Amino acid sequence: MTERAHVEALVDAFGPQRLTLIVVPGSLPLPELEALGVARVSYGPWSQRVALTAVQQLAERALAGDGLLPDDVRALN
Repeated sequence: MTERAHVEALVDAFGPQRLTLIVVPGSLPLPELEALGVARVSYGPWSQRVALTAVQQLAERALAGDGLLPDDVRALN
């Protein structure tokens, strides 16, 4: 759902706070979806794609001889 009118039509059809959407590149911003009455969003496969892209970039750097970790890596545990 990248068009506001489509989201509005679905919220009207199902009722506010009853709709779950999978967001994709080009989707409306989360605050706007919330204001329209969307209950939940999912990133579907995109969170996995983001993580695997980071792993691929690390491997490319290692193979290129750089081998350094990016400066913006955060400890998550």
